[in-house]
Amino acid sequence: MRKVIALAVAGVFVSPTVFADSGNVTIYGKIRMGVEFLNSDANTTTLNSTSHTSQTKISSFKSRIGFKGEEDLGNGLKTVWQAEGGINADDASMDTLSSSKKLNGNGLLATRDTFVGLSDAKLGTLKLGRITSPYDNVGSKFDGFIGSDRINGFFEQNNTDPDSSVTNGVYNFPINVKQNRKNNAIHYTSPNLNGFSGAVEYYLNENATSTSKAGKGISTRLSYSGNGLSIDWGFEQNKTGAPSVSGSANKETANLVSIAYDVLPELTLGGQLYKQQNNAASKVENKGYGLFANYKATPQVTLRAFYGQFTAKKNDGIEDTNDFKAKRLTLGAHYALSKRTLVFAEYLNDKINRKAVSASTGNTSARTISIGLSHDF
Repeated sequence: MRKVIALAVAGVFVSPTVFADSGNVTIYGKIRMGVEFLNSDANTTTLNSTSHTSQTKISSFKSRIGFKGEEDLGNGLKTVWQAEGGINADDASMDTLSSSKKLNGNGLLATRDTFVGLSDAKLGTLKLGRITSPYDNVGSKFDGFIGSDRINGFFEQNNTDPDSSVTNGVYNFPINVKQNRKNNAIHYTSPNLNGFSGAVEYYLNENATSTSKAGKGISTRLSYSGNGLSIDWGFEQNKTGAPSVSGSANKETANLVSIAYDVLPELTLGGQLYKQQNNAASKVENKGYGLFANYKATPQVTLRAFYGQFTAKKNDGIEDTNDFKAKRLTLGAHYALSKRTLVFAEYLNDKINRKAVSASTGNTSARTISIGLSHDF
């Protein structure tokens, strides 16, 4: 009996390295909650040409939870992995996305970046899975607004969303090139070489049919950061795999350049240039720009501002609802209560002016005030 007890005690105190490997698991996430005050107006050709909508909402701003880890394989090589999903903290549901946004996820646990790969400090990192595209990371480090995609999303959501119910009839590209995450992706990120870095991603749509090949695409980013200067250039091209018939588009390309400079240690100013087009007979072309500023007024207070505009034009010789100009103004103030908790107040103003309006599609404007609390864990 004494021998049995002795073995049991020894088992309790034996070094865990006998059973465990060098891997680890980190649980992390963000809970971002707030109150939103929304007001919007629309002007169409109907008898009641002007309509006004106002609403107060409790919103979850890209709240998420994730699991990640790595394993040391020796000689500087390690395995890296991650599984991350969005959550709607306002109703405790998963971040479920509509079927029209299936490129962005299907409402399961891993709706955000989820991958496994190998990483080497000298050679870079190679990952497979569902991964944010290099294009979408252009200038993203300056988009510190809590509200969803206040800067990069201006060019993305108003312009490439295939779900017309979301964009209120804004012209939608048929291929949806700039989705921020790609399924079925192979992603390589280079090491940092004297301030220069880059990334490339190749993704497969896996939608082949008996009459068309599967769609595919490539996304790239080249960056430089040093001496207070940051420069990013992103390129992305997506092909549907379908043959181009009757002048329809089967390929789309996009370019995004972001430049920022630390004018003062507390003040960063920058801008973005954007262009996107397809290869249809009546080519659709969008182009625009954005200007942003981040100012750290005190160790606790950060002020942010963004102004952008872009034009959408369908080159068919007809000025209609598909031809428009969009503008966005965003202002924000964040107060840090600690390293992981902050309160925020943000203002968003969007306007869309069209060359022509119809009974269902018109000029629109929307204003949103968001006040809330964000905590990282």
